[in-house]
Amino acid sequence: SQRKDGKAFRKAIFNPGTLAALAGFLLFVLNIRLPGVVTNTMSDIANLTFPLSMIIIGSMMKNVPLKKLFFNLDVYLYSLVKLIIIPFLVLMFCMIFNVDKGMTYICVIMSAMPAAAKAAIMSEIYKSDTPLAVSCVEVSTVLSVVTVPLLLYLTEFALSLR
Repeated sequence: SQRKDGKAFRKAIFNPGTLAALAGFLLFVLNIRLPGVVTNTMSDIANLTFPLSMIIIGSMMKNVPLKKLFFNLDVYLYSLVKLIIIPFLVLMFCMIFNVDKGMTYICVIMSAMPAAAKAAIMSEIYKSDTPLAVSCVEVSTVLSVVTVPLLLYLTEFALSLR
């Protein structure tokens, strides 16, 4: 058991994401500039992240019946909490503790973002409830087109009262 724990710990520490974050941190702290060909390549790959995630989500959606995708009460409850209740609580927290105006906007906007495509991808990898995850991503993304501007308006109104 102890051997397994050590292996799990090494696997958690020495994975591509952690190593890349460490390398990026070191490059930043040591002010090392990479050659243009490397930075351009990384920039091109980074620009593909969003379109590729949407393609993956779209391919996952094809396996979910329309009724299960848009007519699930749990998905709308999740969206209500994720897109309205949590950002409202964040706004109230920022107002109570007199957080800077710019930081308040950042906190509210960040908390008001829809479910990440990563949720559906991870549910597929770990053989979880992929249809539910895809539905949460899809519905929260569609609803955020309305909720994010409304929350920004509410934030502006609340900050003007201060």
